[in-house]
Amino acid sequence: MKNVKEMTDAELDKLRRSTIWWTDKGQRAAQEELKRRTDAVACEKTVAVDPISADAHYIAQCARDDAREASGRIVKHLWIIFVLLPIVLGILFMLVK
Repeated sequence: MKNVKEMTDAELDKLRRSTIWWTDKGQRAAQEELKRRTDAVACEKTVAVDPISADAHYIAQCARDDAREASGRIVKHLWIIFVLLPIVLGILFMLVK
């Protein structure tokens, strides 16, 4: 008999359901291994769940959208200050001379 950790789920299930009297130890081992595998899969699924609530996700999304809008406004104002304003001032100084 091979080690229960090396057996597939189908082999473990077949061993667990066997009715031969000398396989009690094997049945228990198969049942424990199947339970361990099931618990491990359940544990992986619970870890994969997003721990953030829907409200927190919505607030973060709104904050991100506001930050994008703000960065757009900042770029626009910097362009006005550093590009457009010097051009306008240069034209005004040339007209004044």
